[in-house]
Amino acid sequence: MICSKTLRFGVILAAVTALGGLPALSGAGDISDLRGLVLSNAKIPVYGKKLQELQMMIFVNRANREGRLITGETTVLDLIRKHANVDAIADAWGIDQYPLNSNFNRVLKFWTPRAEYSDGVIITDQASIAQDDDRAMGEEPVFFRSPLIDLDGIGFEVDFKARTIQVNSEVQLILRTGKSDPRKYISGGFPEVYDFVRASSDSLLIDVENNQVMLIGSVRVRDRKSLLTCDRLTIVLSSERRSGDEVSGFDAAESGDGLSKILADGNVVITDGDPDAAVTQRAVADHLVYDIPAGTFTFTGDNRRRRPHFDHDLDSVSGQKIILYRDQEVVEIPENCVIVSRDDSGKRRVLTSNSGRMDFVANRGAFTGDVKIVDGDMTVTGPLAELELSSQNKPESGSSESEALLPGTLGMKAPGSASGSRTLDRVVFPQGIKVTGGGKASPYDLTAKEGIYRTLEKELEFRKDVLLNDTQMTLSTDSMRILMKEKVDAANTGNSVDKIICQGNLRIEGRGANSGTLVSDRGEMLYHQDMLIFEDHVKVSDQDTVMDCDRLELYLADSSNPGKKTSRPDNVIGSMDSSKLLQKAVAVGNVVMTNPDSRLDTGKLTMLFEELPAGAAPARGMLHSGSTQLVWIACDDSMRLENRGKKGSLEAAPGFGSTSGVRTAEADRSETDLKLKESRLFGNVKIEDADNQLVCDKMTLFGAVPDDGPAVAEAVDREAEVVDFDPDADPFELVQTENSVPGKLLIGPD
Repeated sequence: MICSKTLRFGVILAAVTALGGLPALSGAGDISDLRGLVLSNAKIPVYGKKLQELQMMIFVNRANREGRLITGETTVLDLIRKHANVDAIADAWGIDQYPLNSNFNRVLKFWTPRAEYSDGVIITDQASIAQDDDRAMGEEPVFFRSPLIDLDGIGFEVDFKARTIQVNSEVQLILRTGKSDPRKYISGGFPEVYDFVRASSDSLLIDVENNQVMLIGSVRVRDRKSLLTCDRLTIVLSSERRSGDEVSGFDAAESGDGLSKILADGNVVITDGDPDAAVTQRAVADHLVYDIPAGTFTFTGDNRRRRPHFDHDLDSVSGQKIILYRDQEVVEIPENCVIVSRDDSGKRRVLTSNSGRMDFVANRGAFTGDVKIVDGDMTVTGPLAELELSSQNKPESGSSESEALLPGTLGMKAPGSASGSRTLDRVVFPQGIKVTGGGKASPYDLTAKEGIYRTLEKELEFRKDVLLNDTQMTLSTDSMRILMKEKVDAANTGNSVDKIICQGNLRIEGRGANSGTLVSDRGEMLYHQDMLIFEDHVKVSDQDTVMDCDRLELYLADSSNPGKKTSRPDNVIGSMDSSKLLQKAVAVGNVVMTNPDSRLDTGKLTMLFEELPAGAAPARGMLHSGSTQLVWIACDDSMRLENRGKKGSLEAAPGFGSTSGVRTAEADRSETDLKLKESRLFGNVKIEDADNQLVCDKMTLFGAVPDDGPAVAEAVDREAEVVDFDPDADPFELVQTENSVPGKLLIGPD
């Protein structure tokens, strides 16, 4: 790959260094001494500053003087390694160079006899040397072959004084990695994988003085898994001193330290994977700096609108600057971090923060400063978010895939990375979290001191001082867990919440039509079952009534009003779903209901609610919810009702009649119809006040005079009639309709 440490670009530098030695010919043995001569099969040595230091051997089939130029036809420039055995240098006339697309066997065959003395050869049909201008040039195709770099191009120019070499057009390169250096396999063997990178550009410039190789215009660099394109690619070679002498980056490259930096500028795009595939990973920036000794890739943009970004399918990561630490497999976004992702359904999520850091070895990450996650109409904020990842499909040790360009990018699949693809396991907000959403119709916000999102379990957990506010209520608890469904039904319009579990000091306070309070130790809200369950020390109170029990079950239903919205809100909390109405409530275990005038004790209490007409308000005095009204009550597992009504009062429920003082009613079970204002008691019925006691098996109580006045008048008139006593008749049988009140009650001697 282009960014691997093992690449050796120094061969090109060696070529220029050698060519830079040509001015040494101006001394004894000067090429000018050849004026007027024509040479065939000439072999010309070229020395450096020190005459004893051979830098190059020039082989020409024919050389002649034309004006101020010396022209060599079919020219080969063989770059001689330092301290090489000159007696081993072979003649290079008619050299059989290999094509760029040659296999490793062909490359190895070429370099086996030359490995001891040659660092590379330059081959061209014609080369002209302008001695007065310290230049060499040619317009014909030029070929450069070295153990690590092979180059084809059209036209070249060498400036001996400036120590530069330029290939004018149609540059094609092969860059072999250190693993594929043929010199390592002279004695036998082959690399496990023939690793090389292809590159092309409009032109190429080698600057020896500044240890740089530049590919200019329409630059393309490809390995088997990555493609880099840019306007200009600069390869900076390092130099070091050995025994007091400065040596070129090529010599340093022998120990793996020959490359210093690689700079890509202008429309930088790195594509991992097959560019024609449906899903690829891309890095886009205006500039890239690859610091090879430090092992860092730094992507930057020219301005705040042209920020570098990584793209994977529909996901993206961007920032003012993105830094990849190759060996540590760390990604840093020090400023303006933005991550955009989509779930399986294509829903868009955006994470922003002041900065971000991902460690793909530890599989951890952290985003700090104004962290915000926008997911549909839900927004999650906090000062710090910590991520935990897990690796998938990690390649075996030693795999060549470890040479991939991008070593992993924020949970995206990094083809060929040493750590393979990754999945997000958890997101933790350890310093506080706030969730808002619901839109304008039903806004809500949820806050807690800690928040955890477990992606594998599809669960959110909020801890410590959890507080939820929406248009209908305020909910507080010690901890809250939100469980999402694995699959979402289209019928539920995408709502992914399955249940919400609250633990410890749960308190719900209603607003407006829902005014009242519910407290318990534990609560469970089953969204897709339209059911809410509260357990342990449950207490419900509104303006007039308080109910205590061990367990309370609430059953919800859709509104029957045509104009009322019935779809579920698409957010993580569900906002208690204002479109749902309370249909039934079941209280179990030590149920006690009290108001200023009565107290009810029972083992099980069932209440049915009915939706009110639009605009109607529920009657006060009994529990209700929103636009619903309590219409029916049933007591099972025994009941005891204590009524402290005032004389002359007619209570709406439980239909206990007009009295003064305290009156109690007991039965095995009872039911009260608040619409008919009737109560029925069954089994071991006993009604008692300070002066009287009535015991029976069944009793029906009527709470008010019915509206049909004439029937009542008729019943009163019958008081004057003579009634024959029938000992077998039912003493409680009503002559009137079931909804009427008897004018008198006869009790026989039995």
